[in-house]
Amino acid sequence: MGAIKLYTLFSPSHKKFFDKYLKPSLAEVGMQVVKKEIPQDCKTARFEEDGWNISMKRKIEYIIEAIRESKDEYLIYSDADIYFFSSPEEELLKTINGYDIVFQDNKDKGQRLCAGFFLCRTTEKVLNFFELLKRDLFHFDNDQHAINELKHNLKYGILSERFFCLGKIWNGKDIELPKNCVMFHANWAVGVAEKLRLMEKAVNNGVGLDK
Repeated sequence: MGAIKLYTLFSPSHKKFFDKYLKPSLAEVGMQVVKKEIPQDCKTARFEEDGWNISMKRKIEYIIEAIRESKDEYLIYSDADIYFFSSPEEELLKTINGYDIVFQDNKDKGQRLCAGFFLCRTTEKVLNFFELLKRDLFHFDNDQHAINELKHNLKYGILSERFFCLGKIWNGKDIELPKNCVMFHANWAVGVAEKLRLMEKAVNNGVGLDK
Protein backbone atom coordinates (compact mmCIF):
# COMPACT_ATOMS: atom_id res chain seq x y z
CA MET A 1 0.00 0.00 0.00
CA GLY A 2 1.27 3.46 -0.90
CA ALA A 3 1.26 6.55 1.27
CA ILE A 4 -2.16 7.62 2.50
CA LYS A 5 -3.41 10.85 0.94
CA LEU A 6 -4.55 13.60 3.28
CA TYR A 7 -7.47 15.75 2.14
CA THR A 8 -8.10 19.24 3.46
CA LEU A 9 -10.19 22.23 2.54
CA PHE A 10 -10.36 25.80 3.76
CA SER A 11 -12.01 29.15 3.14
CA PRO A 12 -9.95 32.35 2.63
CA SER A 13 -10.02 33.08 6.39
CA HIS A 14 -8.29 29.76 7.12
CA LYS A 15 -5.86 29.62 4.18
CA LYS A 16 -3.18 31.10 6.44
CA PHE A 17 -3.35 27.98 8.62
CA PHE A 18 -2.77 25.77 5.61
CA ASP A 19 0.09 27.88 4.27
CA LYS A 20 1.92 28.44 7.56
CA TYR A 21 1.23 25.25 9.51
CA LEU A 22 -0.45 22.30 7.82
CA LYS A 23 1.30 22.38 4.44
CA PRO A 24 4.90 22.76 5.72
CA SER A 25 4.39 20.20 8.49
CA LEU A 26 3.06 17.66 5.96
CA ALA A 27 6.05 18.32 3.72
CA GLU A 28 8.35 17.76 6.69
CA VAL A 29 6.87 14.31 7.42
CA GLY A 30 6.56 13.37 3.72
CA MET A 31 2.78 13.14 3.37
CA GLN A 32 0.71 13.71 0.24
CA VAL A 33 -1.92 16.45 0.50
CA VAL A 34 -4.98 17.16 -1.65
CA LYS A 35 -6.39 20.63 -0.99
CA LYS A 36 -9.46 22.63 -1.95
CA GLU A 37 -10.36 26.25 -1.25
CA ILE A 38 -14.05 27.04 -0.76
CA PRO A 39 -15.93 30.37 -0.62
CA GLN A 40 -16.18 32.35 2.62
CA ASP A 41 -19.76 31.32 3.42
CA CYS A 42 -19.33 32.18 7.10
CA LYS A 43 -18.23 35.83 6.97
CA THR A 44 -17.05 35.91 10.59
CA ALA A 45 -15.23 32.53 10.31
CA ARG A 46 -16.52 31.76 13.82
CA PHE A 47 -17.94 28.42 14.88
CA GLU A 48 -21.71 28.03 14.33
CA GLU A 49 -22.27 31.60 13.15
CA ASP A 50 -24.21 32.46 9.96
CA GLY A 51 -22.99 30.43 6.99
CA TRP A 52 -21.03 27.89 9.08
CA ASN A 53 -23.14 24.88 8.13
CA ILE A 54 -23.07 25.87 4.45
CA SER A 55 -19.29 25.48 4.65
CA MET A 56 -19.73 22.18 6.50
CA LYS A 57 -21.99 20.94 3.70
CA ARG A 58 -19.23 21.78 1.21
CA LYS A 59 -16.79 19.86 3.42
CA ILE A 60 -19.00 16.77 3.50
CA GLU A 61 -19.48 16.93 -0.28
CA TYR A 62 -15.70 17.11 -0.68
CA ILE A 63 -15.24 14.02 1.50
CA ILE A 64 -17.93 12.14 -0.46
CA GLU A 65 -16.20 13.02 -3.72
CA ALA A 66 -12.83 11.92 -2.33
CA ILE A 67 -14.20 8.54 -1.19
CA ARG A 68 -15.90 7.95 -4.56
CA GLU A 69 -12.80 8.80 -6.57
CA SER A 70 -10.16 7.21 -4.34
CA LYS A 71 -8.26 4.19 -5.63
CA ASP A 72 -6.71 3.70 -2.19
CA GLU A 73 -7.98 1.69 0.76
CA TYR A 74 -7.90 4.65 3.17
CA LEU A 75 -7.96 8.43 3.22
CA ILE A 76 -7.29 11.05 5.87
CA TYR A 77 -9.38 14.17 6.31
CA SER A 78 -7.78 17.05 8.21
CA ASP A 79 -8.90 20.57 8.99
CA ALA A 80 -6.37 23.25 8.05
CA ASP A 81 -5.68 24.32 11.67
CA ILE A 82 -3.54 21.26 12.38
CA TYR A 83 0.24 20.89 12.69
CA PHE A 84 2.09 17.58 12.47
CA PHE A 85 5.20 16.90 14.54
CA SER A 86 5.68 13.42 13.05
CA SER A 87 4.03 11.13 10.52
CA PRO A 88 0.66 9.82 11.76
CA GLU A 89 0.39 6.89 9.35
CA GLU A 90 1.73 4.03 11.47
CA GLU A 91 -0.49 4.75 14.48
CA LEU A 92 -3.51 5.51 12.29
CA LEU A 93 -3.25 2.16 10.54
CA LYS A 94 -2.85 0.30 13.83
CA THR A 95 -5.84 2.07 15.38
CA ILE A 96 -8.25 1.55 12.48
CA ASN A 97 -7.87 -2.23 12.63
CA GLY A 98 -11.43 -3.56 13.09
CA TYR A 99 -13.08 -0.18 12.46
CA ASP A 100 -14.56 1.72 9.51
CA ILE A 101 -13.26 5.08 10.72
CA VAL A 102 -11.16 6.52 13.56
CA PHE A 103 -11.56 10.08 14.86
CA GLN A 104 -9.48 12.47 16.90
CA ASP A 105 -10.72 12.60 20.49
CA ASN A 106 -12.43 15.97 20.99
CA LYS A 107 -12.48 15.37 24.79
CA ASP A 108 -16.07 16.59 25.00
CA LYS A 109 -18.37 14.08 26.69
CA GLY A 110 -21.32 15.10 24.54
CA GLN A 111 -19.43 15.31 21.25
CA ARG A 112 -16.33 13.20 21.70
CA LEU A 113 -15.71 12.44 18.01
CA CYS A 114 -13.89 15.33 16.32
CA ALA A 115 -15.11 16.10 12.79
CA GLY A 116 -11.86 17.87 11.97
CA PHE A 117 -9.51 14.88 11.78
CA PHE A 118 -10.12 11.25 10.92
CA LEU A 119 -8.88 8.27 8.93
CA CYS A 120 -11.55 6.27 7.09
CA ARG A 121 -11.83 3.31 4.79
CA THR A 122 -13.03 4.17 1.28
CA THR A 123 -15.89 1.65 1.40
CA GLU A 124 -19.55 1.77 0.42
CA LYS A 125 -20.49 1.72 4.10
CA VAL A 126 -18.43 4.82 4.88
CA LEU A 127 -19.67 6.55 1.73
CA ASN A 128 -23.27 5.86 2.80
CA PHE A 129 -22.52 7.37 6.22
CA PHE A 130 -21.33 10.65 4.70
CA GLU A 131 -24.29 10.69 2.33
CA LEU A 132 -26.54 10.36 5.43
CA LEU A 133 -24.55 13.13 7.11
CA LYS A 134 -25.08 15.42 4.13
CA ARG A 135 -28.82 14.68 4.05
CA ASP A 136 -29.38 15.32 7.77
CA LEU A 137 -26.78 18.05 8.41
CA PHE A 138 -29.20 20.94 8.73
CA HIS A 139 -31.08 19.14 11.51
CA PHE A 140 -28.01 19.73 13.69
CA ASP A 141 -25.97 22.71 14.90
CA ASN A 142 -22.88 21.58 12.99
CA ASP A 143 -21.27 18.56 11.31
CA GLN A 144 -19.56 17.43 14.51
CA HIS A 145 -22.88 17.27 16.34
CA ALA A 146 -24.32 15.30 13.41
CA ILE A 147 -21.41 12.82 13.39
CA ASN A 148 -21.75 12.17 17.11
CA GLU A 149 -25.50 11.61 16.83
CA LEU A 150 -25.25 9.35 13.77
CA LYS A 151 -22.10 7.44 14.77
CA HIS A 152 -24.04 4.22 15.46
CA ASN A 153 -24.15 3.72 11.68
CA LEU A 154 -20.42 2.91 11.66
CA LYS A 155 -17.85 0.93 13.58
CA TYR A 156 -15.72 3.79 14.88
CA GLY A 157 -12.63 4.17 17.00
CA ILE A 158 -10.96 7.06 18.83
CA LEU A 159 -7.33 8.05 18.41
CA SER A 160 -4.88 8.36 21.28
CA GLU A 161 -3.98 11.62 23.01
CA ARG A 162 -0.91 11.84 20.76
CA PHE A 163 -3.41 13.31 18.26
CA PHE A 164 -3.86 16.22 20.61
CA CYS A 165 -6.37 18.99 21.24
CA LEU A 166 -7.07 20.91 24.43
CA GLY A 167 -10.61 19.70 25.08
CA LYS A 168 -11.61 23.08 26.54
CA ILE A 169 -11.55 26.69 25.38
CA TRP A 170 -7.98 28.00 25.52
CA ASN A 171 -7.33 30.47 28.33
CA GLY A 172 -4.31 32.11 26.68
CA LYS A 173 -1.75 30.38 28.91
CA ASP A 174 1.10 28.04 27.99
CA ILE A 175 0.03 24.54 27.03
CA GLU A 176 1.66 21.19 27.69
CA LEU A 177 1.68 18.70 24.84
CA PRO A 178 1.79 14.96 25.50
CA LYS A 179 5.08 13.12 25.08
CA ASN A 180 5.61 11.93 21.49
CA CYS A 181 2.80 14.17 20.29
CA VAL A 182 1.98 13.40 16.63
CA MET A 183 -0.14 16.46 15.89
CA PHE A 184 -1.88 19.45 17.41
CA HIS A 185 -5.35 20.70 16.44
CA ALA A 186 -6.17 24.31 17.34
CA ASN A 187 -9.92 23.71 17.41
CA TRP A 188 -10.51 24.89 20.99
CA ALA A 189 -10.05 28.61 20.28
CA VAL A 190 -12.71 31.16 19.32
CA GLY A 191 -12.03 33.25 16.21
CA VAL A 192 -9.17 33.23 13.71
CA ALA A 193 -6.85 35.57 15.63
CA GLU A 194 -7.10 33.54 18.84
CA LYS A 195 -6.67 30.30 16.90
CA LEU A 196 -3.47 31.64 15.33
CA ARG A 197 -2.09 32.56 18.77
CA LEU A 198 -2.92 29.09 20.06
CA MET A 199 -1.30 27.40 17.09
CA GLU A 200 1.89 29.45 17.47
CA LYS A 201 2.05 28.57 21.16
CA ALA A 202 1.59 24.85 20.45
CA VAL A 203 4.12 24.71 17.62
CA ASN A 204 6.76 26.54 19.67
CA ASN A 205 6.17 24.14 22.56
CA GLY A 206 6.16 21.08 20.33
CA VAL A 207 9.17 21.56 18.05
CA GLY A 208 11.93 19.33 19.35
CA LEU A 209 9.57 16.85 21.02
CA ASP A 210 10.94 13.33 21.34
CA LYS A 211 9.48 11.25 18.51
